[in-house]
Amino acid sequence: LLRYAAGNPLTITVLVGQAVRENLTTSADIAGFIARLRAGEAQLEAGEDAALGRTRSLAASLSYGFAHTFTGAERNQLAVLHLFRDTVDVDALRAMGDPKGVGQDAVPELAGLDRDTGISLLDRAVDIGLLTTLGGGYYQVHPALPWYFTTLFTAAYGQAADPAAHQVSRAYSAAMSELGNYYHDESEEGRTAQVLPLLRAEEANLLHAFDQARAQGLWRAAAGCLQGLQILYRRTGRDSEWARLVAVIAPDVTDPATGGPRPGREEEWSVVTSYRVRLARDARDWPTAAALLNATIAWSRNQAATALATPASSLSAIQRNQIRTLGVDLLDLGNLLLSQDDPGCLPPYQEALALEQKIGDRSVEAKAAAGLGNAYLSVSELRNLNQAEHWWRHSLKLRPDSDRHGRAQCLGALGGIALERYYDAHAADQAQPVLVEHLNAALRSYQQSLDLTLDDDHETRAVTENQIGIVFARAGDVGQALRHYQRSVQHEEARGNIYGAGQTRHNIALLLERHGRADDALHYARAALDNFQQAGPGAADRANRERRYIAELEQRT
Repeated sequence: LLRYAAGNPLTITVLVGQAVRENLTTSADIAGFIARLRAGEAQLEAGEDAALGRTRSLAASLSYGFAHTFTGAERNQLAVLHLFRDTVDVDALRAMGDPKGVGQDAVPELAGLDRDTGISLLDRAVDIGLLTTLGGGYYQVHPALPWYFTTLFTAAYGQAADPAAHQVSRAYSAAMSELGNYYHDESEEGRTAQVLPLLRAEEANLLHAFDQARAQGLWRAAAGCLQGLQILYRRTGRDSEWARLVAVIAPDVTDPATGGPRPGREEEWSVVTSYRVRLARDARDWPTAAALLNATIAWSRNQAATALATPASSLSAIQRNQIRTLGVDLLDLGNLLLSQDDPGCLPPYQEALALEQKIGDRSVEAKAAAGLGNAYLSVSELRNLNQAEHWWRHSLKLRPDSDRHGRAQCLGALGGIALERYYDAHAADQAQPVLVEHLNAALRSYQQSLDLTLDDDHETRAVTENQIGIVFARAGDVGQALRHYQRSVQHEEARGNIYGAGQTRHNIALLLERHGRADDALHYARAALDNFQQAGPGAADRANRERRYIAELEQRT
């Protein structure tokens, strides 16, 4: 309760007084009280307490400052802060009054609000303690104040079901959806590092707007909020939270009889289905991923039929987007087949590359080139290191300096190619200087990749740390190899990738076995088996191989 009050003496007094009045005596009682406060649903002060004056009443103190600082029109503008969670972005506030973005739901009280005027308004709210400035047009709502904004909102716009209040709520959902789509597009253009701090600040608003949009039947707005949250959750390793959100909206847009889109929700179905494909692929649920992909590719190809037959110079913006969507779906198919070591991944990658070149979309073309690089690097029947290096360097060339994540992936892949060249040279019994040259080339690329990777990008860091561990293991430096392997395990577990953690633990077991530490190797091999068993049916074959390896180790100890 004290932490929630954030150090404000008057707030502490009021909160404790309310808790006493309501006889809140358990941790669960207090937790529920704070949850209601955050949602603006709890009334902090009884009417007689508010009448005690500004020295003893938080409501009276706030009302005095509010009345003497803002005009009636400004009070109505600030009342919409009732809908915001944790932070307020002046651009979201402005968007709520702009018909170009939110259509007929634009809030009249916010019409014409420009950025400078909005910042001036919110800065004055900071002066009387309603907000705290975070810089860049972002403000934090004091945790004890949502109930006060709820009171203001009800006075200005009525109860939630009233037409005016309902309109403001729809405008909020639409404005946050616009921001979600904007952050997603920025990330697709290679600016993930720049938008992640903004997404962290907006997370609570995107989640709240997502819930509001679903309740209001605003499916496009709900999908827009998800687009932003997807970038945040996948890049920061919060896979289980992301999976829960996708599971919530999937029935909203999917026809249970056909598995296709519900009428009028086709675009949202396409977006959500692409999320479901990735989740199924990550869970190694190949049949589910394939079924979903076949459905979405058929739909995308049908949507793009006219665009595919139209010369590039005559394509409309809508047609370009249709072709881009089909290309992204084909990339997903290529990735799915690649995960199964299937040489059939090559045609969808090649088609995706051609489609994106037709419309001049360098960001998706870079991903298609990376897919081809992976195919030639990883699929046993296609393996060609020269081709792999060619396509990964092509992908790197297409990515601007601002695309730190994409460039990190390319550099990591080039490190993998150098490591494969080491394996080939070792198998051919080439001279030690040649082997060392390949290992050093791999290490340089991996370290350059890490330098570009955000600290909480657990997905990329897990892979890269594991690969650096392999390099040091091959060089015979057990201590360095263990350090990097263990960092990889930490990142895999942080993102909930139990299968990946098992793979790295198996690598540790192999390292220790090679250096005469069979007992320690057995410990890590058993831990790896536990991981593979937890990963589900898709990892059954991998678990069986680990059991055989454990049996071999047990015979030696």
